[in-house]
Amino acid sequence: MTSRRPLALALATLASLAASSVSASAQDAQPSPAQSDSKIVVSGTADRGEQKKAVNRFIRAVLKAEGSGQYARFNRPICPSVIGFSKSVETLIETRIRSVARAANVPVAKARCKPNLHVVLVEDGPDAVKLLRRKARGAFGRMRPHERDRIERGPGPVYNFHAIYPISSEGGANRATQNGGGSGAVGVSAGILGDPAYNAGMTNVKSRIQMAVQQDIAHGVVLIEREAARGLSAVQVADFATMRGLLNAKGQTEDLGSIGTIMTLFAAPADERLPGLTEWDLALLTSLYKAPADMNADRQRSQMAKVFQATLERTE
Repeated sequence: MTSRRPLALALATLASLAASSVSASAQDAQPSPAQSDSKIVVSGTADRGEQKKAVNRFIRAVLKAEGSGQYARFNRPICPSVIGFSKSVETLIETRIRSVARAANVPVAKARCKPNLHVVLVEDGPDAVKLLRRKARGAFGRMRPHERDRIERGPGPVYNFHAIYPISSEGGANRATQNGGGSGAVGVSAGILGDPAYNAGMTNVKSRIQMAVQQDIAHGVVLIEREAARGLSAVQVADFATMRGLLNAKGQTEDLGSIGTIMTLFAAPADERLPGLTEWDLALLTSLYKAPADMNADRQRSQMAKVFQATLERTE
């Protein structure tokens, strides 16, 4: 069984490199009470006349389906870890992530849990990814070398990825991984057919609708470059990290149109950045984690759209 320590040690090293480089607004200024309030305030609107079409476009534009044709999500309670900021800001960000997750009905682990959602302030994104590739290969799960290359060569200033494994639709551990797909997994063992999805798919499911597997996010990593974090509030960082950490989202945000989403935080001009989570962000999270995970992406999206619209109506 592989240890989780390589990832923890590598992330600690990254944090130490950026320890003296913290967002000016986050460390030097005391966050306002609204920033530390656990209440989720959403913003942003869209044309309700075209809402149904817009919802489907939004889901398609944001979420990335796995090779199996499914959307991945955490199947275990999330446990956020925030490092590289000042202690007070780390606490604010972690508390906010937990609050947003609960508002979206995403299971949240109790205190002193083993982190599976890592938010790290780094000095240099590509160097940070390089270090993780060298010191904690398991951080990238089953990604192939060219996929890891793409992350390392990304445009920044955010470098975000997940370790995703197939598990049985009944929620059982992925038998193809040495430790059930935990954060320390370094690789997958060859099964009877040499296919990890085959091993995970050994279930009692007999259905034409329900699939034998679902895609489990074992852990997520969100690396944010120090310079890009300057001028941002703790709430902005937390809400962005929540969306990028809890969803396996596409890297580009150009297709999101005029719908407000915190996921465009680093792509938007400074004077156009949203102050926090929008109602569409919250609806997306809620719908993904409520819809069945053991269907293909088309059926998942159909179920998500219903929950999405119902959530929008409640938040109005």
